[in-house]
Order: sequence, then structure tokens, then C-alpha cells
Amino acid sequence: MMYYIGPLGNEKADQAAKYGAEWVEPDPSLLGTSISFLNRKLREKVLSDWSKIWQSQKTSQGRDYKQFDMQPRLKVNQIRLKKLTWSTMVQLKLAHGYFRSYLTRLPDYDSKICPNCDSNQNETPHHLILDCPSQSAIRKRTIQKLDIRDQNLCNLFSTKRGQDQLIQFLAESKIATRKWLLRLI
Repeated sequence: MMYYIGPLGNEKADQAAKYGAEWVEPDPSLLGTSISFLNRKLREKVLSDWSKIWQSQKTSQGRDYKQFDMQPRLKVNQIRLKKLTWSTMVQLKLAHGYFRSYLTRLPDYDSKICPNCDSNQNETPHHLILDCPSQSAIRKRTIQKLDIRDQNLCNLFSTKRGQDQLIQFLAESKIATRKWLLRLI
């Protein structure tokens, strides 16, 4: 900010006073569209286009994720978790992580069968979270607190109550993490 002293200061003060006295409040219709309106319309358009692309994707792409019947949204998930728990949840939801059904793509893993139980089932996110006998004690304390009809992957990943129980289950079991896979836990 610049300050003027003396005759120059008086002249500048007079100019500012005249400008203020002559100021006419502009007509709102002449101002045009507000920034907030434009932002809202832009968000709506982006979400609409994103939803169309999402719906048009082939079912083979992301079929594991599509089972959750999710819709694109611009709001950020408000869950606050440790990085390891968050990444494990995302990996389980996408079916891309530290479990054999995914790792058989790599040369070191030749079988999808769960080595943690005698069930002869594939080690998938569904199996690890809902079926594997090796996790039954933890499952009883966490996921099985939900109604039987709510004990499914869609509910566990998509609802607040389900997420709370899933987070507790993952924190206790440490399944689908690198250390768990290497049996360092």
C-alpha cells in the first residue's frame, strides 16, 4: 500500500472520494454467471460423462470391482486409516493384491489354492474375508457381528457399518499384506 503526503496526498484522496461518490452498484443481470454456478455445472458435466464411460465399459474389465455396483462420484471418501489398512482394502476390493488368485500371474506362484486352510478353495478376497477357516476366530469378533444378510463383500466395502467391521477384521488379521503373504506376521 502506498501513502501520499502533502498536496499529492490531498489530490489522491479527492480522486478516491469522487470515485466512491460516483460508484453505482451494477445490475446483477449485467454481471453474468457466478463462478459457483459454473463450478456446479462443470462438476455435473464431468460426473455425467464419467458415469457414461463407466457404464459403457466391458464387463470383463474390472468385473471384480463392478460387483459392488458403484457409481462414480466426486466426493472424497472420509475414512481415515493407516496407509497399510487403506491399501489392503483397495487391493481386496480391486482383487489385485497379496493373495494367490492374483499372484499366480507371477512366475513364483503356480497355484491359486489357499495354503492357509484345507478347504482346497482359491485364495480370493471373498475366501479370505468370508470363508477361510484360518480367519474364523477374527471373523467372529468382527464381520459376524453384522446380520447374516449383511455379511457380503458389497456390504463390507460399501456401507459404513460394513466398512467398520472390515477395517477391524483387516487390522486384526493382517491378511493380504506383504508380511502376511511371506508369513512374517
